[in-house]
Amino acid sequence: MQRFAASTAQFRRVMQRKIDKSCMAHPEQNREECLTLLNTLIETFQRTGLLNDEIFATGAIRSLRQRGLSTRAIEAKMAIKGIPAALVKKTLEEIDSLKEGDPDLRAALKYARKRRIGPWLPEEKREIEGIQDKHLAAMARGGFDFETARKSLRMNKEEAEEIIVSSGW
Repeated sequence: MQRFAASTAQFRRVMQRKIDKSCMAHPEQNREECLTLLNTLIETFQRTGLLNDEIFATGAIRSLRQRGLSTRAIEAKMAIKGIPAALVKKTLEEIDSLKEGDPDLRAALKYARKRRIGPWLPEEKREIEGIQDKHLAAMARGGFDFETARKSLRMNKEEAEEIIVSSGW
């Protein structure tokens, strides 16, 4: 808990694995009693603020958005962490409302810059046959819709940099 932030669901999964491992090594241990103790511990941690899914989601989503992840990719990562979809949607709206413009376009440009595609691809490489399709496929794998991907890949470098810089990223 001190080294890594965790959602309630993540903490529960990790501790259940430890309980299962301990019960395998010590057959006299009652797994159900251990799970009851775990539930009590989780409630205590939530009351004291050591486990708070809202704070975890806000920090994680802000970090993922700054890294250039699409809304779809963020939603998928948060689902894996056990954060409810409604909380993810609400938190994304709050974070995205702090900046003007399309948050997915900003994320797509950040993603393209990191991969040196689109506006950051050298001029001589832009004429290679099929390169645009490869870049669109990379953007799709990143969770960006076709229009956002196409728009970000067709921008010039100065315009793209301006959007990224003006967003504070």
